[in-house]
Amino acid sequence: PISLDVGTDNKELLDDPNYLGWRHPRLRGDDYIGFVQRFAKAFRSVFPHALCQWEDFSKQNAFAIRDAYLHDLISFNDDIQGTGAVALAGILTAMKIKKERLRDQVFLIHGAGAGGIGIAEQIEAGLREEGLTVEEARSRILTLDSRGLIIDGPDLLPYKRKFAKDRAWLTWLKEERDLQLDRVVAGGGVTVLIGTSGQAGCFTREIVQSMLKHTDRPVIMPLSNPTAMAEAVPADIFRWTEGRGLVGTGSPFPPVMHNGRTYRVGQCNNVFIF
Repeated sequence: PISLDVGTDNKELLDDPNYLGWRHPRLRGDDYIGFVQRFAKAFRSVFPHALCQWEDFSKQNAFAIRDAYLHDLISFNDDIQGTGAVALAGILTAMKIKKERLRDQVFLIHGAGAGGIGIAEQIEAGLREEGLTVEEARSRILTLDSRGLIIDGPDLLPYKRKFAKDRAWLTWLKEERDLQLDRVVAGGGVTVLIGTSGQAGCFTREIVQSMLKHTDRPVIMPLSNPTAMAEAVPADIFRWTEGRGLVGTGSPFPPVMHNGRTYRVGQCNNVFIF
């Protein structure tokens, strides 16, 4: 492992004689990008055939760094690509069970950090493999952050922009409240619900059961870690859907017994890709 120390603005740490980090204000902007670029060039020079695994970069930096070195460096960001790949694998398995196509689903990702947008990117790739255009694929992917459904606007972070929606496209939108999770699931006709929000219990009984109006077998994936942060508990999902829900979780959960049948809970964790 190689640790990149870009300084800190934490005065308490800077004043601590036992602090082992670089005693310098945190690098930002061009200074930050320049530092990472110098590292990437050195890495490629010393290890020309090695894969560089970028780990724990902040959201926008994670996407910017990945895209900047996409063709120059063999690199991988587990938070973005690992999470996206394992989620898509789980969804594809659910499609085999449902005997339905990916392109006929409506996806909602609650939590638009690096992991959530990484999942959206992989779903888009899967939809395009089934013949959809970029625009058609993205129209089937809804993303939510802490403020609600992500709507296109000037203040949007670049990595969120490509999955943002135009208000005119939202036929169910009548008031601002309609941008919240429960209304989007109901109004958007969501059939695949994915959680990367870290908001424990936000996939409520009402939200889960509203999906049954759009599909006989809803795919529900509370991926937030640890188990205490999961958006829903598998036992509840099976009970609320009378065993029809297809569940994948980010943390390990024990098998669930429902109506005399045992359901093994599949774990969708990026460690399997890593």
